[in-house]
Amino acid sequence: MEKDTFGRVLQIGHAAIQQLLALQGDGDLGESVATAEGRRLKRSEEPAERLLRAVFGEHILDILEHIGLQHRKWLVSLWKEYRLIQEPILDNNGRVIAEPLFWFMRDGKRFACFPPDSVPEVEKLNQYGIILCEIGKPLESPEQPSLFQ
Repeated sequence: MEKDTFGRVLQIGHAAIQQLLALQGDGDLGESVATAEGRRLKRSEEPAERLLRAVFGEHILDILEHIGLQHRKWLVSLWKEYRLIQEPILDNNGRVIAEPLFWFMRDGKRFACFPPDSVPEVEKLNQYGIILCEIGKPLESPEQPSLFQ
């Protein structure tokens, strides 16, 4: 019971951090900003990427641990374009459909990415209209059907 409660608390905290990051935006404060000491700092030409490590999960870092650092650019591009959710996919009754590394919505469709060493239940994914997102590969176009349907 305690383990389940702790796991749920971590899930809630992880979701809260994801919401905070989504609401925070890209952090662009304009051409320049004044520090507390009164110094004026100018915005860099290229934005710097900062990966967050929090008690509720390491977000991009824990995904990269599963898929490999060679897919960092691919993952960061998805992270910037979509809200990646690192939670199980549930049906309307709260039952677990699948437990991907992450999932996201695009054009009303749910995409899910699984660890390289796991075999998702393709029939179940198709039944719920979930499209398999293959690690490191571009997403299929919305007009193109899923490879597994």
